[in-house]
Amino acid sequence: MLVDIALQILRVVLIVFIILGIIGNGLNLFIFTRRTLSRSSCTLYLIAASIDNILVICISLLTRLLANGFSLDVAKTSDVMCKLRFYFGYVFFALSPYFYTLACFDRYCSSSASATRILS
Repeated sequence: MLVDIALQILRVVLIVFIILGIIGNGLNLFIFTRRTLSRSSCTLYLIAASIDNILVICISLLTRLLANGFSLDVAKTSDVMCKLRFYFGYVFFALSPYFYTLACFDRYCSSSASATRILS
């Protein structure tokens, strides 16, 4: 009984996370690929982070939903699929904070007072 309730909650929550995550990151891509924002060097990092987040959603959350929510475990079909899922899931999950850190560092460097003096 309690396991069934937890399974239903897992299904609903993961489906909502997947839908909102893909919509949100898709809107990020739509906004950051505009001409006015393409001039900013920081935009490249934010586009990369949005693409990375979509890959995390598709690889990690979607396969977790299929495995735990609907008993369709892609990783059980072969050892190669299992290893690829965990490897790429980990790599894409670990890359996301680096993109945001690089974007912050880029903004810091471009707003530095000494960088303005060197250019003028």
